[in-house]
Amino acid sequence: CKGDVAVITAGGAITYSWSTGETTSSITVNPLVNTNYTFIGYSNSCKDTLVSQVRVLDKPDLVVSSDTICEGSSVFLNVSGANTYSWNNGSTSNHVLVTPTVSTYYTVVGASGSCTDTAFAQVFVNTIPQINFIADTVCEGDLIDVILTGAESYVWSTGSTEDTIQITASLLDLFEVIGNFQSCYDTIRFRLPIKPLPLLSAENPVICNGDIALINANGADSYSWDIVTG
Repeated sequence: CKGDVAVITAGGAITYSWSTGETTSSITVNPLVNTNYTFIGYSNSCKDTLVSQVRVLDKPDLVVSSDTICEGSSVFLNVSGANTYSWNNGSTSNHVLVTPTVSTYYTVVGASGSCTDTAFAQVFVNTIPQINFIADTVCEGDLIDVILTGAESYVWSTGSTEDTIQITASLLDLFEVIGNFQSCYDTIRFRLPIKPLPLLSAENPVICNGDIALINANGADSYSWDIVTG
């Protein structure tokens, strides 16, 4: 095969003279094209001439694809340039499906006739982001800062693309955020830690001037009273 070394060995004579200038019985050659090598053999003042031809076959020139995927994904690796193929994972196809869990090298040997070539494909495996949110517990209606972590960029269901937003706390709000890290995505849906406002109720007694009234309030854990006349 092109690029390989061939050893030509002559026999039947005592001494030899090659067209390459060598005088040993064996010579080592590395032709790039089909080449004839002539040698003369001498025995007892007699000689004979013979031609040895080295045929050079083209080696396959493999072209193989590499790729980048996210954790848990699969990808097809494609190879061309030879007649048959043999992968280090056992496949013999030119179109092999792989599902690596970590970045992995794959080796493929391609053969055309008796000549072979070896190529390498690498599949890089990127980590899927794990998005988290950080927010204080506040009362409904208060302003709250919501901080996102775990990805490179974010898209909120509100349209924001910031990693930190300030909103008015509402028990009804359900948020969705898509996080991107090296073209791998994670989605979370969450409600904020919001305490509902107390639902207060109190009596409104009617009394005569000078009488004493007992007013009972309900709906909260603790109370602070204020007197307003009028």
